[in-house]
Amino acid sequence: MSKFRSILKPLATLVLVLPSNSWLSAQGSSQPFISEMAVSINQTNVGDANTKDHIGFGIGAYHEFERSERLSLVLGLEYNYTHQFKEVVKESDFVTRTNTDYYLNALSVPAGIRFAGGNELRYFVETGLYADLMVQSIRSGTLSETNSGSGSNPEISTFEERAGVSSFIGAYIGIGLQIPIAERSILIRPDYKLAFSSSELSKFEKLSNNYLRLQVGIRF
Repeated sequence: MSKFRSILKPLATLVLVLPSNSWLSAQGSSQPFISEMAVSINQTNVGDANTKDHIGFGIGAYHEFERSERLSLVLGLEYNYTHQFKEVVKESDFVTRTNTDYYLNALSVPAGIRFAGGNELRYFVETGLYADLMVQSIRSGTLSETNSGSGSNPEISTFEERAGVSSFIGAYIGIGLQIPIAERSILIRPDYKLAFSSSELSKFEKLSNNYLRLQVGIRF
């Protein structure tokens, strides 16, 4: 239940900060304030023998500042939920967590440059920087504790708690297609997000949050 609440909380935050329908067009201008909206599916790509990658999802809104027909700046606000599994997280000589799932909920702010080509069917390459601002992180698994100086068997218990994972800053790169349909366009955009930093789980273990995404959206 707490994992479900951890997803609802940042989603509700995103809904509150996104503009109302009256904001979809900038006041006194025909240019939409929100140029694009998209949903996404992601998979973590940690590349760690101690980590198993899992599927997540997201939603985002973007504004495109066109500098020319081929070049534009893109600023966005996203919610991204990612999930990864750690087999062993050693916290000390006496405390070890095993079979631990990490559920990360972040509000993301990407800022990038888009290079576009084509006429009716347009294609583009987009690259830039992003911040994954951690709203909530939850972990659940098995905890093994041994009393210091005793030869007794470890105490085994299960847990589900806040993980305290920090925010991430990184770079992203993606390619995309813009398919015209009536007065709108459908966007299909795979991209990859690479974090520059990691979050320390203990002095023995760190967590990174790189992930691949496939976005499908609409351009207004």
